[in-house]
Amino acid sequence: MPAARRYDVAMSSLPSANTAIVGAPTLPLPPAPCSNAGVQETLRNSTLAPALIALSLSACSCAGDTPAAADGGDTADAGAVPLARRECPGDPSCPGDGDRVFRAAAAVVDITPLDLLEGPSFVDADGNAMYERRFDSFTDADGDGRFDALWIAGFDYGRPAMGVHDPLEARVLALSRNDTTVVLVTADVMGFFHDDILELRERLDPAVSAEVDLLLWSSTHNHEAPDFLGMWGPDETHSGRDPDYVSWIQDRVAAGIADALARLEPATLVHGSIRAEGPAGSQEHLLEDTRDPVVINPFLNVLRLVAADGATTIATVVNYGSHPEELWGSNMQLTADFPHYLRQAVEDGVPGHFDGLGGVCLYVQSTCGGLIGPRHVRPLTLDGAETEPNTFEGAEALGQVLARFALDALDPANGAVAEADPELRFRSRELLLRVDNYAFQAAFLLGVFGRALYDYDPDYPFDDNNVPDIVSEVVYLRVGESSMITVPGESTPELFLGGYDGAFAGGYPLVQPDNPNPPDISAAPAGPYLRDLVAADGSRFQWLIGLAQDEVGYLLPPYDYQLHPTQPYIDDAPGDHYEETNSLGPRAVPDILEALGELLAETW
Repeated sequence: MPAARRYDVAMSSLPSANTAIVGAPTLPLPPAPCSNAGVQETLRNSTLAPALIALSLSACSCAGDTPAAADGGDTADAGAVPLARRECPGDPSCPGDGDRVFRAAAAVVDITPLDLLEGPSFVDADGNAMYERRFDSFTDADGDGRFDALWIAGFDYGRPAMGVHDPLEARVLALSRNDTTVVLVTADVMGFFHDDILELRERLDPAVSAEVDLLLWSSTHNHEAPDFLGMWGPDETHSGRDPDYVSWIQDRVAAGIADALARLEPATLVHGSIRAEGPAGSQEHLLEDTRDPVVINPFLNVLRLVAADGATTIATVVNYGSHPEELWGSNMQLTADFPHYLRQAVEDGVPGHFDGLGGVCLYVQSTCGGLIGPRHVRPLTLDGAETEPNTFEGAEALGQVLARFALDALDPANGAVAEADPELRFRSRELLLRVDNYAFQAAFLLGVFGRALYDYDPDYPFDDNNVPDIVSEVVYLRVGESSMITVPGESTPELFLGGYDGAFAGGYPLVQPDNPNPPDISAAPAGPYLRDLVAADGSRFQWLIGLAQDEVGYLLPPYDYQLHPTQPYIDDAPGDHYEETNSLGPRAVPDILEALGELLAETW
């Protein structure tokens, strides 16, 4: 089994940054922070917080530097760390024996924080929806002199939660056939690290853990939930992650998994897929893509799991790619955003428009990278009325319209397929991903991120020859006629679909005419793309599940991965290149594609 080591894995032995899957070119890596004095100077002149700049510079180890201890936080033990790989059925521990009955069950777990701490006492003096110590005030209920808020993830740091608009939830779907058991958890959080998911597994009762072959977690990527990653604390240099809250959620979800497994019952499947779009393929009232080229994934995939009576819905799973950020950055109430209204409408219906299916609805994120989302759109109600953007009214309208698409996708007239005895199998593998982004490196040194680092020497600063890795995971899952792959972050739709010919532009220009640095479409890969590779297994429906098993940031096409020439990872390159500043680096996508290609290339 491949393994990660702190010291003895040479950088040249890591997976290549080149891949034949989509014809990605070999990429020149950006300089490390101290590859030259000029980068150090630009860091000093940048707008980063002083503490982050200092740590970025101390992460350098140039010729002649005296090695200094670097506190890497939670690092791997010296020695080999196995990278897990699993196939089920197929592994000796999962031979595929049993009664050939497909079973399913679902559960809903409320993960709304019970106590918003001092959030509701906050007085936002200048009305900018941020806590600024110089201007704003709060009631120090516990007398510790600190503003002990629950910090909301997304947009900017310093957003304290001021209340709860609707519940945050983790929704659990358990599937089993023969001795293969898969549990899908989708939760209203910005993201969960792979380490958090491994810890969740450890919190399962031993008997439950022994039954679960694959624990698949996908975050909805909700921008109106507490910060689980650490990036959105009171300021740039202090983590917004509350370990106690993370642990509380892990315990509650572990109980929800046990509950679902205890209620597994025979089930059949209905698969569906539909293009969620307006007339002539327009995305005007649903989505926008703020990164050129404009490629929007219109496919909304659905699974309906039906009990043995043929009428009772156990669960409905909706897979769609969009940032849940309809409320945008001025909202300070916790909410699940449009997924809340989508789930509610699928389950209960909308009076005067359609009946619900009952059961438990799960929203599963897909291709939301490239800032795919509803920021500037004006969602239409089911009656066709235009709503204001960035409002709860807009979030409700968007969720209900997407629910209508989901129900339409289950209509045989739209290509839905019923399946009485679907197969259930998967392959998964962990992989190393290199953290080239030295702003991320600095965040690790500050303790902002709560996860382990591997394959570097913590007794020396970071430099070109001492770059840390993280361990992540990808999955290939087959549920009857639906084949699913996972990516551990926010994938742009073009990695899945292509679309460089404008086929998925949604009525928008493929490239904005005022873009000062337009992408070179002629350099874009010709395919096959990920959806093509998944379809090669003969499945009728292909899913990409995003933010699954991890959150590593944006996953961008290598041909158009551009860093700022003097302040890489700190400032954006000209044009639409914000996402690079919140990515691991140019190696991540090729390494993920290579790992997925390996899983997909094998036959069962």
